[in-house]
Amino acid sequence: MDIAGHFNGGIGFGYPKGSTIDQDGKPSVEEEHFTELKDLRNTYPTTARVLNMYGDLQDGTHSDSEIPVNSAKSLKYLVAGRAKSYQEKEFYGKRAQHSKLHSNHQVDKALINFLWAK
Repeated sequence: MDIAGHFNGGIGFGYPKGSTIDQDGKPSVEEEHFTELKDLRNTYPTTARVLNMYGDLQDGTHSDSEIPVNSAKSLKYLVAGRAKSYQEKEFYGKRAQHSKLHSNHQVDKALINFLWAK
C-alpha cells in the first residue's frame, strides 16, 4: 500500500514539469530517482497486492500540493507488471491535501476495505 508516493519526483524536489504518463504509468520524462526505481520492475514480489492512493486538490495543480498526480500514478509502471494485483484510488478536494491524506476518513475506509475485504 502506498499513500501519496513521489515516485517521479515532487513539487520543489525533482518533478519534471510537463511530464505525462501513458496508460501503463510510464512517465514521458523520468526524474533521476525514478530511473533508479525501475529495477523494481524485475524484483518486486509477485505475491504483493498493491493499493496506490493519492490526492488531487482540484485547484488546477493536479497535485496534493506536494506530489503531482502523475508522479504518484507512475508507481503502476514500476510494479503492476509483477505484483499479484494493482489498484489505484484517487481522492479529491481539500481533504486530499498531502499532509491530510493520513487523517482522511475516505482513505481509512479504502485502506480497511483493501486489507480486510474478502
